[in-house]
Amino acid sequence: MMAEAVQDKIIFRALYKSPILKVSDYSCHLTNNKPGNEEISTDNAIVLMRRGAFAKHFGRRKVTADVNQTVFFSKNSVYRVCFVDKKCFY
Repeated sequence: MMAEAVQDKIIFRALYKSPILKVSDYSCHLTNNKPGNEEISTDNAIVLMRRGAFAKHFGRRKVTADVNQTVFFSKNSVYRVCFVDKKCFY
């Protein structure tokens, strides 16, 4: 019996939401570590990693986040993300 290949996917769960705070859970299982399409942050967000790592590309700069770092996404900022680790949770 062969192991089933993990499909590229990002799973999102909203854990809590109020007028001043939103807590979300993301689970990424990706096999491509190239920067993705441009995205726009709809809110100010602080990302705390639980496992894995990703890189945030904005302009000519890049910030890599892992479990030892926090990354801030400013509202209306344009960025691209690549996943350094094939499994990450934030």
